[in-house]
Amino acid sequence: MLAIIKRESSIAIVMFFAAIMSFSAVRAHANLTVQTSEMGHFSLELNGQFYDFNQNMFSMPNIMPGMYNVRLHRWMPSFGNQGTWNIVYQGVVQVLAMHNTVLNYNSWTGATVQHLPMMTGPNMPYPPVPGMPSAPGMPIGGFFMGMDPLAFDQFMVQLNNISFDSNKLDFAKFAVRQNGITVAQLRQALTRFSFDSNRLNLAQFAYQFTIDRHNYFMLQDAFTFQSNFRKLMDSI
Repeated sequence: MLAIIKRESSIAIVMFFAAIMSFSAVRAHANLTVQTSEMGHFSLELNGQFYDFNQNMFSMPNIMPGMYNVRLHRWMPSFGNQGTWNIVYQGVVQVLAMHNTVLNYNSWTGATVQHLPMMTGPNMPYPPVPGMPSAPGMPIGGFFMGMDPLAFDQFMVQLNNISFDSNKLDFAKFAVRQNGITVAQLRQALTRFSFDSNRLNLAQFAYQFTIDRHNYFMLQDAFTFQSNFRKLMDSI
């Protein structure tokens, strides 16, 4: 009888600690994403560790929640291979458990930090949050990040291989609706269209799936005629 009690006690202790570890793992699920308004060579300094990236998005999935000393450095080239690293943002950023913490850097307006509730993955649709309307065509809410860089590269390759603007438009709308997009990515996609009317059509459609809508002003030079850019601004 004593042996049975000891065995059952041991099983209970193991299950107790397993439950604690499982609970901790759930609480530890957090992402940190850096989103920039334009391409460039950046370095994210996180508690003294440096992470270089040259896309307009860098993501660190499954990091521990907590307070982080963050600096964002940008390489400013000069003559030849010369240049300097400039600190364009520094501060203490709180990474929340079960959230995607997004540091949005804009060279004109500075940086902002958002905390977006997480469900199952870094770019899965998330539930609607106060002040953020649901986008038509999305099953739940919006997207945490723009299109994954590798997926975006493949998207651009396929977009280049499509001959007619009308077919490009259908393909681009499908990709944007399924993956989300950033303004910098959208700007590149618009350059692959021959006619302003199709650029305007895609830009209007993509607005609801764009994670940094406040940067839409950066699409101005993507249009041949400024009247079409004004139509875009009036419609959003």
